[in-house]
Amino acid sequence: MTPLPPKTPKQIAAELSAIEMLSGLLAFAGHEELGQRIVEQLRELTGVRTVLLVAHVNVPAQFELVAANPPRRARLFSSAELELFCTEHNATTWPVRPDALPPDHPARGVLLREGVKSLLSFPLVAAGKMNGVLLLLDLPEVERTGEVQALLVVLTPLIALALSSTFTFRQLERQASQLQQYAGELETTVAGRTAELRSANESLTESQHAILNMMEDACADRDRAEQAVQALQAREQRVREQAALLDVTRDAIIVINPDGQVTYWNRGAEQLYGWPAAEAVGRSLADLTFGGSPVEAGADLQTLRAKGEWIGEWRQRTRSGTPIVTACRGVLMSGPAGEAHSMLLTASDVTEAKQVEEQLFRAQRLESLGSLASGVAHDLNNVFTPIMMATEMLRELKLQQHEQEMVQLLGDSARRGADIVRQLLLFGRGGDTIRGDVDVAMVMGDLSRMMRETFPKNLALAVHSPAGLWPVRGDQTQLHQVLLNLCVNARDAMPQGGRLTVSAENIHVNEGLASRQLKARPGPHVLLRVVDSGVGIAPEVIDKIFDPFFTTKPLGQGTGLGLATTLGIVRSHGGFITLRTTPGSGSDFGVYLPAVEVITKPPVEPFARQDRRGQGELVLVLDDEANIRLLLRRALRDHGYEVVTAEDGPEAIALVGARGAEFRLVITDIMMPKMDGFQTVKAIRRMQPNLPVVAVSGVGGFRAEFDQFPPPKVHLVAKPFTIDEILTVAREALDEAAAQKPAGSPGQP
Repeated sequence: MTPLPPKTPKQIAAELSAIEMLSGLLAFAGHEELGQRIVEQLRELTGVRTVLLVAHVNVPAQFELVAANPPRRARLFSSAELELFCTEHNATTWPVRPDALPPDHPARGVLLREGVKSLLSFPLVAAGKMNGVLLLLDLPEVERTGEVQALLVVLTPLIALALSSTFTFRQLERQASQLQQYAGELETTVAGRTAELRSANESLTESQHAILNMMEDACADRDRAEQAVQALQAREQRVREQAALLDVTRDAIIVINPDGQVTYWNRGAEQLYGWPAAEAVGRSLADLTFGGSPVEAGADLQTLRAKGEWIGEWRQRTRSGTPIVTACRGVLMSGPAGEAHSMLLTASDVTEAKQVEEQLFRAQRLESLGSLASGVAHDLNNVFTPIMMATEMLRELKLQQHEQEMVQLLGDSARRGADIVRQLLLFGRGGDTIRGDVDVAMVMGDLSRMMRETFPKNLALAVHSPAGLWPVRGDQTQLHQVLLNLCVNARDAMPQGGRLTVSAENIHVNEGLASRQLKARPGPHVLLRVVDSGVGIAPEVIDKIFDPFFTTKPLGQGTGLGLATTLGIVRSHGGFITLRTTPGSGSDFGVYLPAVEVITKPPVEPFARQDRRGQGELVLVLDDEANIRLLLRRALRDHGYEVVTAEDGPEAIALVGARGAEFRLVITDIMMPKMDGFQTVKAIRRMQPNLPVVAVSGVGGFRAEFDQFPPPKVHLVAKPFTIDEILTVAREALDEAAAQKPAGSPGQP
């Protein structure tokens, strides 16, 4: 093992000063008074029912109860039972709940006998030896166990240090008492021996007496010098052991004087802030951790001076400039006369915990947005559906030119509103995750509309989607998210405006390019590019931009998950990402997605409207919106169908029960009061198993539920729909049901 570098006299003096201050806080009291103070304060802090402090007091190999709070609980356990809790093994492995111990465990019966519901055990270790144990019995709330454990992890090293100091002082007192007793016995012996010597030396000359006196004085001086050296060596050893305890903890422990200058800086502080102790001691805490600004911590230090203690959080910076969040606690240190001469600070890094907390809040907000989006989409689509159907009916009338233009404007506005609602659903709640062949041009079209409506007007947007783009196999919602994440980052890189270009092209990835990318394969790909004229990316952070939680944005404005999520989605689709960037000139992200082999199929001729006409079939239309029922009935009757309407599920079920054999088709909304569409269709199919159904919804996402029904399958139509769409699906449903139904089955005309 490489020896530690020698410490300078300045470092040793700082450590001696810090340890003497820490010991001076607690070492003046006896161990009984100290123990009682510890258990009283711990019980007040944690809210537990009982706190017991057990330690080596008189016999090194035996534990004794030092203090209990409340005091009446001092006789809770016998000496032998306390030994069960205080062995080195048990002191570190006790569970929180006693009934979780094995049935044959010797301590289980003791705890259950005394009615203990929960137990926390913390060993008190000083200089590598366990000299005691803290037992906390019966927490008021089991959920606070983690909080109590976190508190005790910080406090137990200081408690152990204080106990060690009091025990040392007690031993020194006993040794002093023994020395006094020995001195009395020695004085008696010396007196007797002196009398003997006086009698024996009466014949000696004065010179001989002088020589003997000199020899006696020299021996006494030598003994006193040896004792002084031994005492100094023992004191230095205790100081080194106590300093080592402060260096073992991972938390930063810092001592500053009233002027804010550092006088002690442990290894935990070196690791957290990046400053070695040799450079930190003597400098201002504001310069080291707040970028030179004393305002950040000024008010907190004022509170510490006024109240004697302070707990809170600081937003600080390391030596490299990395921002961190620390949970801090400060205690005012006073001298023997009560004068405040320094402040002891402890700090723990909670940056990652804060980021996780922020992500949780963000996820909760998105979940709320998804629920809100569903409700808004349902209501708006119920508004847009009759508008779009009515405009189609108006176009069939003989209107003048300006009237036709107004009708066209009305229809276009309704379709634009429907597109906005669909995008709101897409990003607030997401769509079905079933993968299929994705039309990249359609995804880019949706993205273009969203950016033009939501991005700042000082951005010059350009979206290039050439004809003939190959499809890719994947999830449309996720690919939409990939492009949106890259475009949002590009927008944020141009706060003063700029150019943002999104383009797509077919490309063949060769062996050379594929070999340089993780798990990439050569072959046909679709290349999506997002190019901006923003600030670019610095070379020193390029390797980190895809790491989770890494962000160059100010704290609170970026989650650090956008590019990490983008890379994960692209890789899950078998693709890869490239980046070209120049600081000050912008960035160029390339997303390569494997293309699907295009198989040319003969075009399918759509139904002509006359081919979708009914043949007098009776259709049950179910929707809680009166306007939709009215227009559906009008459109279906105009195209050869007979129509009966119902406004809710129970009414529709009653109609099918009364006239079930007459109905040839059911068109039902899904989201309705009283009984939703899924339950309604389920009840109707019990009465008429072969009755075809068309389900309409303004929020989507019901494909999996309706696929559970046996044939004939339930056809789904998204609101808002046109008359052509509903006529086409109705005809398909009727024809499929007719093809599947055996000849002569009931319900066939």
